[in-house]
Amino acid sequence: MNHQKLSLKEVVKKQELLFTQLVEFSKEKLNIDDLEKKILFVNPTSEKSVLKSEKDHYLEFIARIQNNITILSKGIHAAGKELKEKEEMIIRLKDEIQSPNLPENYLKLGQEKQELEKENTFLKRQFSDLEKDKTAIIPHYSVPSDTYISSNILVSAGPRKEKDNDTELGEDSSGIYNTPYGTYFWILDGTSDSGRIEFQKSHVFSSRVLSQQLGNAIFTVVSDAEYEKSGNEDTLKSILDKAITKAKTTIVSIVKNAPYEIHQQIIDHINNNQNPYCSTTILLGFLDKNGNLWHLYLGDSQLYSFSITDERFIQNERAPNEGKGRLFLSMNLSKEKNIVFETNNYEENILSFVKKGGVDYVMAFSDGIGSSEKALSIQPKQVLSKISFTEQKSYDDKSLIVLERKKFL
Repeated sequence: MNHQKLSLKEVVKKQELLFTQLVEFSKEKLNIDDLEKKILFVNPTSEKSVLKSEKDHYLEFIARIQNNITILSKGIHAAGKELKEKEEMIIRLKDEIQSPNLPENYLKLGQEKQELEKENTFLKRQFSDLEKDKTAIIPHYSVPSDTYISSNILVSAGPRKEKDNDTELGEDSSGIYNTPYGTYFWILDGTSDSGRIEFQKSHVFSSRVLSQQLGNAIFTVVSDAEYEKSGNEDTLKSILDKAITKAKTTIVSIVKNAPYEIHQQIIDHINNNQNPYCSTTILLGFLDKNGNLWHLYLGDSQLYSFSITDERFIQNERAPNEGKGRLFLSMNLSKEKNIVFETNNYEENILSFVKKGGVDYVMAFSDGIGSSEKALSIQPKQVLSKISFTEQKSYDDKSLIVLERKKFL
């Protein structure tokens, strides 16, 4: 059988006619095996002639239609799934928007983001430092195993001047905390020149409360394992900042839980430009078992350190302290007439010192140690043994901390 070669235009027309016929065949349910007539099919891309029957062409056409239907079905299913997810997301967002905790949740997320960014910055800086010197060796902080630190605290309350109040001041707070590497020590001298707020003779807000709560807070902070190894300058400042925040929180809670008449008394004072305040001086330090000493001052407490050679006490160069500065905590009223608490810029007056090595004996004391101060710098042990019988004539609280590095026998 001869087959005439058709042009591309004729092939397109033939295919269109064939499609129409196939549709009609489908409608009339004709048997597909009757479609045996051969046509010349030209592949438009290769322009090669291919001899196919109408039946073959029809089967290919049906296969393509079925394939397109499958693709379309999958697309519809995927679109439906995506639409369902978006609908669920919209419902979830609506629930979040209508939640009464929305501001709090977003504030919490913002704070967490800031903390993560801060931690990320810190880790990047650490990684950068390590990259600069990949051979750097992190030093191991070691202490002699045969050494320990002996600690003593002497405290005596001074008398109050007002007969209608407590017979004792009780405004000094001191403490020590031993770690495997050394000993923290602190003396806080609450000042008597500020007023106080009392309820049934119990202090609600005063320098006594401030020094005692700050002492408790320092003990809590240095108990953290983070601070057991070293009391360097940055560490001491970090401890102090955290302790002040803790003490302030506690005092806020004490005042908040006070009776209504106390709150009204505070507000009346503030409205009369007599804002209640209290204050304390601070001495905070760390002596390690290697004989290194770090300490900082805020106010007029003092410290002597000595090296011991053949039982002779040799005083180390004394760190100068002019006694400036205190930590102040005051109360004020916000625009909403709520009582708020504020601290001064105490950081500006902090004096920090370090003595690397050679420290065997430390004496730290508040300014209540009056007549014995000079003698302590000359003959510390002899004066210490008799100080309990010595009249100081300072009419103030007296706190004295003694630390001595010793060896196990």
